[in-house]
Amino acid sequence: MPGKRIMQQLLEASSPEILRPTPARLFLISVATIFMAEAMVMLIIHFVGLPNTIYTVIFDATVLSLIIIPVQYLLLFRPMRDALQNVEHAKSGQAELEKIDEMKNEFISVVSHELTNPVTAIVGYTELAIDSDDLDSSKEYLDVIMKKAKTIERMIDDLQAANHVDSGRNLAIVKQLGNISDIVVDQCKTYRAKFPEKNILLNLPGNPVVFQFDAVRISQVFDNLLSNAVKYSDASDDQVEVSLIDQGDFVKIQVRDQGVGMSPEEQTKVFEKFYRASSEISDVGGLGLGLTIVREIVHGHNGNIEVASRPQVGTTFSITLPV
Repeated sequence: MPGKRIMQQLLEASSPEILRPTPARLFLISVATIFMAEAMVMLIIHFVGLPNTIYTVIFDATVLSLIIIPVQYLLLFRPMRDALQNVEHAKSGQAELEKIDEMKNEFISVVSHELTNPVTAIVGYTELAIDSDDLDSSKEYLDVIMKKAKTIERMIDDLQAANHVDSGRNLAIVKQLGNISDIVVDQCKTYRAKFPEKNILLNLPGNPVVFQFDAVRISQVFDNLLSNAVKYSDASDDQVEVSLIDQGDFVKIQVRDQGVGMSPEEQTKVFEKFYRASSEISDVGGLGLGLTIVREIVHGHNGNIEVASRPQVGTTFSITLPV
């Protein structure tokens, strides 16, 4: 990789062999400096003609110190310190390059893997639709093609939203007065239709919960949370429970599943881009961007999101939004 080669060259250039702080080199350079300085002092004493007394010895030691200390600093310790600092900076830069390279490879791997399935299905069902003379079969094939195309469309939307956040810009939040209960009901109805085998429960307060929020963005939040709850609930008797709790000044949203759950370490990373918790369920897909976007939407509403999970017990996402 070009970046790694450049950084390696910088490492080599910034740490010449003569300045590497090995004990032997330090000793030899120090001794050589002392001998050279002593020779200079002896020449000064000789030319000045100082007598061989205690004062001459004191003069010798004083001048020797005045020469050795700055010479050692300027010729040895300062260049060595600068070289070591350059090495540390270069190593830090190399580590950063390696991290970026790892993220890039992970991104390419995830995206290519996730796009393979819908693209293959689109190509295959398109060929079937072209070859089929049965109108009903063609409609069925086109329905599959439409669903897979929407999967790709969602991936693109997620990538665009993540890029928006990554560039330091906030996601656009357009708040309007509405009843959030309607959003919850619509999303649960959609997922019950898509996954009739899943037991999706809904708990709503007796009164409408009306306040200012972005209906499109909040729909995204429920879509992502329900999608994860369904995907990570493998057993047929696993229950998904959606609760909307009116707390006066706040509304609390909870999406609880009884799926595979997460370890404490996974919970700390769950909102990171491209992170997907390990799962025994092989069919779990996605780019690992959904929860990153959910968090940004919640924060855009001045809200808070938390996760609580236990392996093989389930996961609960809790969102608090100010009313």
